[in-house]
Amino acid sequence: MLFQSYEVDPKVPETKMLATFVDYNLTSLTQYVNIKVGEYFITYNRKKGINMGTKKHEDKVLVVETVPDEKYGAYGYNDTKFVAALDDSMQTTFTIPNYIDDRDLVIKVCDDMVFGPPDYAVVAIGLDATCPELPLEAEPFQPVMPRIEPLKKFAPGDTTPRSKSSPKALACADGKPDGNECKKNGECCSKRCKKAGKNKKQCVSSHDRGRKRTKMSRTKSNQSKGRRAQF
Repeated sequence: MLFQSYEVDPKVPETKMLATFVDYNLTSLTQYVNIKVGEYFITYNRKKGINMGTKKHEDKVLVVETVPDEKYGAYGYNDTKFVAALDDSMQTTFTIPNYIDDRDLVIKVCDDMVFGPPDYAVVAIGLDATCPELPLEAEPFQPVMPRIEPLKKFAPGDTTPRSKSSPKALACADGKPDGNECKKNGECCSKRCKKAGKNKKQCVSSHDRGRKRTKMSRTKSNQSKGRRAQF
């Protein structure tokens, strides 16, 4: 599963499952590793895996605020400022008073933290947000497997365009395929117009050059061995 983010409209309170970024690849479609509301970002700083070395605010739901950068704020660059660390027991709620129309923006951790994987916290977010009466249920995890396409076999002289990632990519828009009659190299897709009989030329594959060189190399090698044997 890809790294999932979600943005909450403050005027429409929602309750979401906030998973730790360490388990981003195990999240379902209803679990997010980064949630934004207004100028605030919310993440779950779980101390595990690649994040085992964290030494501050471990296993807390972190709230940071985006503020103009001190040096480059005039150019539109922002910085972040830590504002709160929440959990399911000590400090569960962060409130910004009079956020919109004298209503408070509330970010609240609901219920106990869930140990998965993925590990996640249920968070209520929005104006005057409250926790739901019933617990949220996550959708079952469905791993997304990469699609592997079968290899295609191409006949000699086939000029069908290969994929861009193929080292043997060949695209011919206006030339002649191998085996067609030609008069000069420029008429062929392979740019090789060779004699193929009496008063006849045809387009040949560029691979033929390698085969001919190999055959000539073998012939020269055999001739060299013969000369050495004579001495």
